[in-house]
Amino acid sequence: MVFNAPARLCLPTTLNFSVPGISSSALLNLFDAAGLRVSGGSACSASLARPSHVLEAMGLPAWQSAGAVRLSFGAADGPGLIDEACARIRACGEALRSSLQGAAAPAHAEDPLRDLDGATEGATPGAGGEPPGMKMGVGIPANEVEGLLRSKPAPVVVDVRELYEQRVTEALPFATPSKVLSAPLSNILCVLPTWLALPAQTPVLFYCRSGNRSAQAARALRRLGHENAWSLDGGLALWPQAARESADA
Repeated sequence: MVFNAPARLCLPTTLNFSVPGISSSALLNLFDAAGLRVSGGSACSASLARPSHVLEAMGLPAWQSAGAVRLSFGAADGPGLIDEACARIRACGEALRSSLQGAAAPAHAEDPLRDLDGATEGATPGAGGEPPGMKMGVGIPANEVEGLLRSKPAPVVVDVRELYEQRVTEALPFATPSKVLSAPLSNILCVLPTWLALPAQTPVLFYCRSGNRSAQAARALRRLGHENAWSLDGGLALWPQAARESADA
């Protein structure tokens, strides 16, 4: 971990740091999986999908400003919350080291399937694609997930989060008769052919923390020809609330 400002110039409630070789988006996903809410860059650029101009003006190298994460707390946060946060941060570090030990860090492109998407933009309905500029509706809502999981043949359930995210997350919040497969999105192009070989009627359900990465995976699989591909709508972050609302409906 590299701190992005000298300790003597830091606010006592705010830390800004980077981890060599790991992008800020990857760190945000890891902390989010552990239930920690942090931000990328600086407060001045929290809403922008680019490195902080503040950190760039400080003369930080590109990798450091692009990988920056900001963590802060306030006067209302008691010692118990701080102790718990420290324990979770430590668990994040251990998960990251364990998952990447002896291996290169994943590239973490914002959309690792972008080239595949671009190659099929002009596809027409009925040919495994949609008109240019349209997104495939691959999200499956909470009130339909249980039915999909009980369908025959049993669905293939795939976790597309990185391994270090999976290590700090609680058990899957819904029961599935299938074994959950791990296929991080950063490496998913290598395993897509496995699911293309499945019978057409076999559902493939992808999930991640927010539903963004799993939707990318489901759209890619559909474009390649397996139309029974789905993404957990809202991801793990919204699943408990969605499941409760479904039960109350």
